[in-house]
Amino acid sequence: MSIQRKLLREAFQTGGRPDLAPVHPGELLKEDFLDPLGISQTQLAQAIGVPINRINEIVKGKRNISPETAWLLAEYFDMSVEYWSNIQQYYDLCQAHAVIANKLAQVRPHAQEMLSQRA
Repeated sequence: MSIQRKLLREAFQTGGRPDLAPVHPGELLKEDFLDPLGISQTQLAQAIGVPINRINEIVKGKRNISPETAWLLAEYFDMSVEYWSNIQQYYDLCQAHAVIANKLAQVRPHAQEMLSQRA
């Protein structure tokens, strides 16, 4: 298991963010599945019936794993669809967090609002 995959698993279990920058699911697809199994992007695309450029764009981090592609990858690699959808969702959440971090820091939780109004 790659270190990136291990950190993602720990992050899912604890609800936290890993110490390293989030890894695009395409990188995990390449490093944890395609390369170790000796499967080319072309072979994978043909096996799951999608255009070759879809797999290439996913591997390059230029395209997200859609729900349809998640189902196809899950079926091909004989694993849960949740693995693919979760890593994509986690990546998306980390990207969004990075974009709005300053805004999040300014948000005051509802409970604090209620307490300050009562005081």
